[in-house]
Amino acid sequence: MYKETSAGGIVFDFESKEHDSIKLLMIQVKNLKKEMVWTFPKGHIEKNESETEAALREVLEETGWKCKIFKINNNNYLKKVFYQFKRNEKWIHKKVVWYLMVPITKAGNKDPEEVLEVNWFSPEEAQKKVKYPSDKIILKLLAGIRTKLKENNRRPQ
Repeated sequence: MYKETSAGGIVFDFESKEHDSIKLLMIQVKNLKKEMVWTFPKGHIEKNESETEAALREVLEETGWKCKIFKINNNNYLKKVFYQFKRNEKWIHKKVVWYLMVPITKAGNKDPEEVLEVNWFSPEEAQKKVKYPSDKIILKLLAGIRTKLKENNRRPQ
């Protein structure tokens, strides 16, 4: 079994000053079965690159959005997710380190080689669009964070 580590970003922004609704940045890609799926931006960590640097770079490359990490706990990361899949007849044990992020500025365009579309969705819309179990875990986790942010009236700076 081969091991791979990726890093990615869950980019969110408030839709109103009242912090009552958020939107999530998602990408549409083709999976290994050539099916179109909506997911969150992520990718491999390059040599001499930290997980955080890789996550920020991947979000920028895949979406065109320059972002910053939004720290909500003692860790910089939001969640580490582990899963297995088969690629070219080989089993891959995958670890993805997810970071919660807020957008700073639109700094470019999506990667046309990898990404079909980039769009903002409400968490409810995102829940209907995601297929991967790991993305569903992230959305469930976000529901709790959303409540915490609202209770503390905390807004990304």
